[in-house]
Amino acid sequence: MHSLTKFTALAAALSLSATAAQAQTFIFQATQTKAVNTGGQAPGGGAFAGAMTTGTQVVTTADGKKVTETYTCIGMTQPPRDSVFQFSTICDSTGPNGDASSVWGCNFVKPDSNEISCVGGLVGKTGNYAGRRGTVTFHGVNGNGPGTGQWLN
Repeated sequence: MHSLTKFTALAAALSLSATAAQAQTFIFQATQTKAVNTGGQAPGGGAFAGAMTTGTQVVTTADGKKVTETYTCIGMTQPPRDSVFQFSTICDSTGPNGDASSVWGCNFVKPDSNEISCVGGLVGKTGNYAGRRGTVTFHGVNGNGPGTGQWLN
């Protein structure tokens, strides 16, 4: 069974110094600090897993400004049927520019590895992010790695 802790870092992509009413790109580096895994063997075979993770992320906007945020994610594997993604996760981030949430779809890059690639959407909740939407990507191992994003409005 894969450990879902690898997806957690992606939440990091949320924060940045944002200028309202225009798209703004950013990059981030996520560092997972804690993971609590659950799961087991499903009836009829196959594994299932869930995880709650926390961490920090350093977000750098296109103009070079950096902020550090904290995040919490909750995710779970998807059945192997017709799923586009092998697992999904929802994250909240908090930082000096406001609070945001993200939803992600992720896949393991190699079978039985902790390397993942993810895509997701952003929803701003407070501060500079209030009422904004955006997109994000992440690639990492065990919840640590880089990502990119763009606030769209």
